[in-house]
Amino acid sequence: MKISLSTIAFCIFPFLALACSCSGPTSFCATINSSNNENITIIGGKKISETDYTMDIEVIKVYRGEESRSRITVLGDTGASCLVYTSQFEIGEELILALHRDSEWDEVNGEDNKYLLSICGLHYVRCNNFINPFTGEIEDITACLGDDVCMCTKTKSIFYPNPSNGMLYSRIDQIDELLEDIIYVYNVSGQIVRKIRISDQLYANGILEINLSDLLAGVYIIKHSFRKGCGETKGTKIIIL
Repeated sequence: MKISLSTIAFCIFPFLALACSCSGPTSFCATINSSNNENITIIGGKKISETDYTMDIEVIKVYRGEESRSRITVLGDTGASCLVYTSQFEIGEELILALHRDSEWDEVNGEDNKYLLSICGLHYVRCNNFINPFTGEIEDITACLGDDVCMCTKTKSIFYPNPSNGMLYSRIDQIDELLEDIIYVYNVSGQIVRKIRISDQLYANGILEINLSDLLAGVYIIKHSFRKGCGETKGTKIIIL
């Protein structure tokens, strides 16, 4: 980011309690592709802690940049920094973050190897639904990052009751995103005994019903296979009585 955050800091008047006035593109793709953001690092990850206006992120995927650490620290706003308030993100929430460093900021504040999350544009998307905080609409981030953004939707599916008589249910929150996904059921020998397209068994209230009552009693493994070849969740062990 060519705009210096030390310069931004001087636009703050903390003694007058004035907020930073910083604007930029109002979509994630426009922000990361703007000339001011050529040197940003784009990381997909999970928030694992929050401490004194900073958050630690477990790195799941690096979309742009040279970051090789499995855990990074992102600085948030204290009320006078032109940064995003990291406290708005929940522990465990998955995000795609467009981050930057500023050497002058590091020197002034004594920071090292920490990232900044600017408010000068839209520098993050929430992976649970990609909602744009400016417009309230879904962000189409595949337009700028490609189709491989599925790390954000690989939440482990929970099937209940377990054990069961073969009638299983699961809550599907992202209905529009997951209709083409497939549920595979394996026996203990690794053979596929059932292939279920979510759209075929999904009710309007988002409840997925899976009828496995015709299978023999025993242990089975269910895996959720994501659309666009993005892989599978780790298998869930179920028991049919």
